[in-house]
Formats: sequence, structure tokens, C-alpha cells
Amino acid sequence: MPNDKANDVFIRVFLSSDLRTRFKVACAQSGVAMSEKARELIEEWTVNLEEENQKKSRRIGGQYD
Repeated sequence: MPNDKANDVFIRVFLSSDLRTRFKVACAQSGVAMSEKARELIEEWTVNLEEENQKKSRRIGGQYD
């Protein structure tokens, strides 16, 4: 997915201080920005969920994988 800054939106996520620190350290050790990693994780999760929902819809509709 291209990174089109004009279409970017801002979201706020509340984390415990400990989880934020762990995430920040993990991102720093991996050399990736926290925002970039959060986008990646959200994208992976939504794609997986959409694929699962499509499979369920096909089974309900009488089609099987």
C-alpha cells in the first residue's frame, strides 16, 4: 500500500506506560519508527481478519475453500 501522506489520519491509542516503553524499545532495536510499526501491525491484523471473514462467508453461502 503506498504511503500517501495527504490521506493519512491521526489516531490516539492509550497504552500502559510499561507497554509503551517496551514497544518503543523494540522499535528502536529494530530500527523502525513506532508509527510505521503500528501501521504495519494494524494492516496485517485487518488483512487477516478480512480473509477469515471471507472464508466464513463462503462457507455460510455454501461454498467451501
